[in-house]
Amino acid sequence: MLTTYFTRPATRAGYYAGPVGPYLDPFTDWLVKRGYCKDAIRHLLLGAVGFANWMQVAGGDLTSLHEGVWNTFCDHLAKQGRLHGTKGQHSIYWRGAKQFTEFLRAQQGIVATKAALAPPELVAAFEHWMQIHRGVKPSTLITYR
Repeated sequence: MLTTYFTRPATRAGYYAGPVGPYLDPFTDWLVKRGYCKDAIRHLLLGAVGFANWMQVAGGDLTSLHEGVWNTFCDHLAKQGRLHGTKGQHSIYWRGAKQFTEFLRAQQGIVATKAALAPPELVAAFEHWMQIHRGVKPSTLITYR
């Protein structure tokens, strides 16, 4: 199904190999049924892939979305300058992730759980210290984490 949206075989193979892989075709079908055009779907897929990859790095699971996961993901996007576009609207990364989480909840029966997806207190304190005393950027801290 991704052949409609991405021409490079390496791109499709990479997406299918990632944590979002099993959900790509059903998610794409879901978007088509909701009336999205080809370009919009391509952009939303970028956001969905980004969200799934972030969840994997953050230690989350796509089969159970934690209650605070959306706010944490938005904080992540904001730190990378990817939360809003140039005109103030939400970015394709945010919109794609939002549609993907709606899809997961609607189609896969996934419900939010109470466990929060936040770094341990010691990690948060270290990251704060690194920003203040060493000038480390948030994107570098995410890589360190």
